[in-house]
Amino acid sequence: MKGREETAFRKLTCSIMDRPVSTEQTWKNDWPFCLYLLGCFLSLRYIPHTFAAAAVFAAVPFSRMVACQLVLMLPYRGKAEVAPSRYSTAEGLLLFIAGMAPFAPLLWLATGTALNWSWLVFAPCIVMYGLYMLLARHLHGFTYDSMVVVSMIVELAFIATVSLNL
Repeated sequence: MKGREETAFRKLTCSIMDRPVSTEQTWKNDWPFCLYLLGCFLSLRYIPHTFAAAAVFAAVPFSRMVACQLVLMLPYRGKAEVAPSRYSTAEGLLLFIAGMAPFAPLLWLATGTALNWSWLVFAPCIVMYGLYMLLARHLHGFTYDSMVVVSMIVELAFIATVSLNL
């Protein structure tokens, strides 16, 4: 029975990640994504469903906005032919609006609760700063993979902040 449950979990996880089930190497490298899913589940399971939906709706663009700041702060250390360019002022403004606009439904739902919007912005940015220092010291730059990981960790910090403040 244990092998059957393990296979079912593996198929479910691989279908979520859009990976082939038979590839053993890709399965071994996807444990951080499984930890991310577990962290999201543990953070969201005790808050009301409307707050959980609003938190995820606001966390995804906010975390992408914060992770994109790596382009401005660190040099690119990936393949040189696909290096990202710096943002113009208009692109940065659009990125800011796209990252902060989903806060409105969350703050509207949070009227009359203990949810504090300054913690929602401050806590994930502190996590981002710690990850920035880690990337600057050990990798001396960023890659696209590191941007994805930073985005996922910032998103998890945002969701955890929402669940801790409610």
